[in-house]
Amino acid sequence: MSGELIQTKTGTGYGKHSWLDEADRHFTSAIFLRRIKKRRRTRFRNSSDDSDRLNHVLAMSATTHSSMLLVGYAVELFLKAGLTHVYIGCPINLFKREIRRTYNHDLVKLATEIEFPLLSQNCNCLKRLEKIVRGEGRYPYLANNCTEATKREQERAFLFWDDDRFQDFYDLAVSIREYVIRIDQDADNPMSGVQTRIDQDGYFAFRCGGNLSPRVTVKYSSVQKDNCTDNKEHLKRLIVGKMSNPLIAKHWDAARFICVKE
Repeated sequence: MSGELIQTKTGTGYGKHSWLDEADRHFTSAIFLRRIKKRRRTRFRNSSDDSDRLNHVLAMSATTHSSMLLVGYAVELFLKAGLTHVYIGCPINLFKREIRRTYNHDLVKLATEIEFPLLSQNCNCLKRLEKIVRGEGRYPYLANNCTEATKREQERAFLFWDDDRFQDFYDLAVSIREYVIRIDQDADNPMSGVQTRIDQDGYFAFRCGGNLSPRVTVKYSSVQKDNCTDNKEHLKRLIVGKMSNPLIAKHWDAARFICVKE
């Protein structure tokens, strides 16, 4: 199919490893900045010069703030790396649109889509990181008065300076990364996928295995709409009769069915 996601080639920007590479850069930077903060804290405690101590405080403030934002970015990109395999076989333009409109910075929605286990702690961490990525870690507070602004800045500082909280985010990022790497890389649960055009302006994509649930993505063609055959029952007869993959019929009823409307 013209315009499908290419998973086996590097350099296109649509494969899982391209997103993992970007995420790793942010993640490594976040870890590095957190280590700088610890070294600065030691120097702060050992210094008796007020000016020197102030410089250490400012440096620690910068590193804590940036490290939290970067770990948030890393988590988002790890999740979107997994998303490339959810949309395998689908047109690139669909993936680009869904990344912006449907998912954006919604980390819980991204995690749900790639079926990452959402334990209560994971969910809470993702919601907090989403706030950081959306604005808390990027912009100043727009408060009604100075008192409110000061209060909110103090609350943010309390979170960003908390090493235990950073460790929670770090552990979550590692778990997501490991989970995403296993998608379509399990010899005991191989991925199977097929895709085809429907008439001139429609398409069908199917995937199963690879540690993700079966999924059907379809955009009905104009011909199907005109003939009132743009439904799941008619589609099954068309696809099962046209394609020889027995897994389509086997997983049809259980597969998640995504109908694209453009």
